[in-house]
Amino acid sequence: LFRSGLAIGVEVQSADYAKRVVLALRGQGILLNSPIGRAGNVLRLAPALTMPPELAARALDTLEAVL
Repeated sequence: LFRSGLAIGVEVQSADYAKRVVLALRGQGILLNSPIGRAGNVLRLAPALTMPPELAARALDTLEAVL
């Protein structure tokens, strides 16, 4: 079985801040996995490869506004 995909980690200042970002994005309709990393301060972005470019742009704009 061969799988390929995209995964990006965005390190933020603290685990508490990461959790607040995830909740704020959820409120805007953007779902992220729970923060990862030893300190719990890494946002893991793993979009579907079939995501339309317009939706990806909206998600990134929303992430930028929340951060």
